[in-house]
Amino acid sequence: MTCIRPYSYVVFAVTSPAPVASHAIEDPALVDTPENVLPPWTNRAAPCKVTVNGTEYDKAGSAEVSIPTGSSTITVSTGSRTYVLTLERGGSSGGSTLYAVNVAAAEHGSVQASPTRASRGRQVTLTVTPEEGYELASLTVTSANGSTIALTDAGDGRYTFTMPASRVTVTAVFQEAGHGATCPSAIFTDVDTAAWYHEAIDYVVANGLMGGVSSTQFAPDSTLDRATLATILWRLAGEPVVNYVLPFEDVAEGEWYSEAVRWAASTGIVNGTTPTTFRPFNSVTREQMAAMVHRYAEYMGYDTTATTDLDTFTDAASVNSYAAEPMGWCVAEGLISGIGTEIRPQSSATRAQIATMLMRLGEDIAE
Repeated sequence: MTCIRPYSYVVFAVTSPAPVASHAIEDPALVDTPENVLPPWTNRAAPCKVTVNGTEYDKAGSAEVSIPTGSSTITVSTGSRTYVLTLERGGSSGGSTLYAVNVAAAEHGSVQASPTRASRGRQVTLTVTPEEGYELASLTVTSANGSTIALTDAGDGRYTFTMPASRVTVTAVFQEAGHGATCPSAIFTDVDTAAWYHEAIDYVVANGLMGGVSSTQFAPDSTLDRATLATILWRLAGEPVVNYVLPFEDVAEGEWYSEAVRWAASTGIVNGTTPTTFRPFNSVTREQMAAMVHRYAEYMGYDTTATTDLDTFTDAASVNSYAAEPMGWCVAEGLISGIGTEIRPQSSATRAQIATMLMRLGEDIAE
């Protein structure tokens, strides 16, 4: 049970276990709403213990306990039951509940919040200070339920927002100054410049192989689908035009992926899920991605003789037979890496993973 109120004092009565009929919290204001009402304790000789901010009160008699400004935790234990109250004392805020403004640690800069605790509806100011040679790449404020809070640019590195009725988390990302002029993926707010995939996303964007899912989002961790992979490989091949009748009933003419699927099917780089269906928006597994990239490399005439023993991975037995050779080649060439001791062939491939494969393919194999 949680009760949030700005009380200065809470009074408890703690009596000896016998022959008393009940134990109760004597301040009825703490339990004056239906959702905060304590279940009645029936007559029983059960020991009772009250803990206020870590201090135990289990002796007979009564005690007056001061509740400081901020958050306090009160635990009442009787028999097998334990009740927990969390009190939020508002101090000088006039009785309003104060919620925390939590600022996540950031590299190459800092953010200061004022105030660090605020009531609902109050304006909070964030002051952003990048380290020398760096600039703010993104600043987000999220509520306790994950909703994004709107920010207003107040100028001079200051941003403001209106406090919701919950705690918030402030997250800032800093990048090298002038990064946007040299970084193709700088337009995407969800690309972490310190992440393992950053350079690969720069590569695929700069070479026109992949774009964002929106003007500001790349979605690096989103799953890769069959239509997107066919389109990427088609672009990599120079967008060839072929005269081939598509057998797939679920690939309509004129879709953004239609010509890519036509070409990929004509070369055998992709197959249908059935003779008449392609399922363009089905996700691609890591072994399927390896198989399609391997077939593309064969189509282009690249050397695909390299291989490695997949038995070094603890889940090697889950690699399907059709994908064993492609997976062995991809691992040997560094196109796919294991995740710890596993290769995870049946896991869904992500957009960041295919971007990394394409960069390694282009820089290390195609040239």
